[in-house]
Amino acid sequence: MMKVRFRHLDPRGNIVFCNLDESDKRAISVISTASQRLEGFARGGHITNRVGETFVFTKDPDLVKSSKKFKFFCETLAEMVGIFIESQSDYLDDLTANTNRLIHNLTTLNAHNLQNIYSVLPQEKLARSLGKSFEVFRSAVIEQPDEVARLLRNLTKNAVSTKTEFSVYQKLFEKKPSLQQRVHNVHKVLMNILYVFFPDFTDKRVKVNIECVGTVTAFFDYESIQVVFHHLIENAAKYVLNERPLAVAISSTEFGADIVFRMFSMKVDPEECESIFTEGFSGKYPSISGKAGRGIGLDIARRLVELNHGMITFRSDPDSEEEHFGFPYQINEFCVSLPNRQNRRQM
Repeated sequence: MMKVRFRHLDPRGNIVFCNLDESDKRAISVISTASQRLEGFARGGHITNRVGETFVFTKDPDLVKSSKKFKFFCETLAEMVGIFIESQSDYLDDLTANTNRLIHNLTTLNAHNLQNIYSVLPQEKLARSLGKSFEVFRSAVIEQPDEVARLLRNLTKNAVSTKTEFSVYQKLFEKKPSLQQRVHNVHKVLMNILYVFFPDFTDKRVKVNIECVGTVTAFFDYESIQVVFHHLIENAAKYVLNERPLAVAISSTEFGADIVFRMFSMKVDPEECESIFTEGFSGKYPSISGKAGRGIGLDIARRLVELNHGMITFRSDPDSEEEHFGFPYQINEFCVSLPNRQNRRQM
């Protein structure tokens, strides 16, 4: 096995790695090429590339005797160091972007919570009532029961959204995501999220029909699939046409279970169907109408379903197209397929 020692410096001259001995360090000043002989039957080399400088030293007989072989070794080592550093840099960039996204979303949710609270209990009133805050809240419950009920509803919804943000970060952006896959009652998991959005559907006069024959189970990680349902239901609440129903059908299959969300919502052009689960994608008509988000929710749903060895698909019915408020609407379907325990083991 060839024995080499090297030092790598980043473009700013900071040492990234170094296992040189003292004699190597003293010889750095005389190294000017990719391969040169040194005193005491040794060889050293200096390579500069896109990620910095690499100094390599060895007393390995094969490398000392062959300048060509040593030069090739140095260039290969420097390239491998470059690839490693770039991959680490990409990982850190992704981690930073995902962390910033988490902070941004949590900050937004917190701002919404404060806005909801201050709409019922003005900040100035709370500031003037230091030491009597309990009485202020008690009076609000008595005098403004409807407003307080709406406040609690919104705080509950935002609390679920906050939990969703943490779940996404833990399941998708940590190096070793923890999945606790078990057999779950699909209807129960769905309803634990759906109830949070019922007021949104009520405000739009949208009737939600749930169809489930018997007990339908599948094998999955509860938290991650709950996030999937959260994004799909949030998407439905945002885009479904007022006074048109949302139908959710849960059924057992040979694979495991299918959960189909069927709604009358904004048209998705045929050429957009394959891109709908792509990060950053926003449809033509949601973008024009100003309803488009950042194109993250459905991408997250797809990745979490696949993490659980399931599938998510989209289908539209062009023949059902109608125009409302100047925009085309049609029947759209999302189908989540989750495996049973047996199919999960076979994958």
